[in-house]
Amino acid sequence: MEDKYKIREIFQMFYQTYRDTHTVTPEQESAAQCIMGCKTGMYGYTVSICPDCGKKVIHAASCGNRNCPSCQGTKPEEWVQQRSSELVEGLPYFHVIMTIPRELHPLCLSNPKTMYRLLMQSANDALLEVSSRPENLGAAPGVVSVLHTWSQNLELHPHVHMLVSGGGLSSPCSFKRVRNDQFFCPAGKLAGAFRERFLDGLKQIREKHGLEYSGIAESLRNHYAWQDMLTALYQKQWNVFIKETFNGNGNAITYLSRYAYRTAISNSRILDVSGKGVTIRWKDYKDGGKQKPLFLTGEEFIRRFLMHVLPKGFCRIRYGGFLANSRKKECLKQIRRITGTAERKNYLAGLSAAERIKAIFHVDICKCPVCSGHMNLYHMRPEAMLC
Repeated sequence: MEDKYKIREIFQMFYQTYRDTHTVTPEQESAAQCIMGCKTGMYGYTVSICPDCGKKVIHAASCGNRNCPSCQGTKPEEWVQQRSSELVEGLPYFHVIMTIPRELHPLCLSNPKTMYRLLMQSANDALLEVSSRPENLGAAPGVVSVLHTWSQNLELHPHVHMLVSGGGLSSPCSFKRVRNDQFFCPAGKLAGAFRERFLDGLKQIREKHGLEYSGIAESLRNHYAWQDMLTALYQKQWNVFIKETFNGNGNAITYLSRYAYRTAISNSRILDVSGKGVTIRWKDYKDGGKQKPLFLTGEEFIRRFLMHVLPKGFCRIRYGGFLANSRKKECLKQIRRITGTAERKNYLAGLSAAERIKAIFHVDICKCPVCSGHMNLYHMRPEAMLC
């Protein structure tokens, strides 16, 4: 089996059986069909023909689905280049991770769009609220947030990775920077604000009858069970982790790109596939981060994978603070004027797909493997190949 397409083979082997015995959402069905058809010719072909020697090379097109680990291609580097122009030269950047407790997982399974939207909004609001306090930063930093819903073993683990600038605008003419390149507040203070924001929002959603209670969340229809859960969550210390400080323009955003375009599992972590099931490699953080094998039946692997397919139209990358889309351009202009820094140019801007591949991977897909001439690329529909 080709290492590059193990995920496709797994779905081709086990998905039909899984679908016959489980309920799947339209988004999950779409993702599964895309993965099974990826690079099989279902989505057409790219045909390269050398006009000098006549050499012909045919490649099956990818599905392009954001849940397919075979289809990320140049997207991470393109995103890095787009975001790099928004970094402030010489400013430290921090990686913050905010996680919701396990008690909320049943509601996430029943209400993914509502709960994940609340998670991302609460994390952003809490960070900006704490940073605005005079005793902390006293300004609004730039924030890039990326939603992840999985753990290393593919179980449900909703959390947000956030890239936070070590400085921000306190007024149109004032830019404040963190002291000694240290994060502007303790993790515990940020965790408390995150907990309050999230639970207040959750109560409002319930009061407006905006929650579904299916599966293991069924018990939360009961008023007393709901109150017991809320009481426990208010008393619990929520997990907020401030990882590290980045130095150097571009290092932080390059690091975050690994999270921005990562799927629930990559093909490289799939160790073996057989008629009995799938063996994956996972990192056990409770055991010092040791790499361990984990065997899952085919249906269980499909269940865990599809659990992380987001609702249609849900944006898992969001921007806040001075990087909020509505004010980003004007804020960056003010910051560069105050700090005397220049905008970093995007070297991929305006390039064709073939030129981007050459710039990123140093592979010239237009170069003929026989005579080194320039090959012409043609995109063809599946039915055209049958003519």
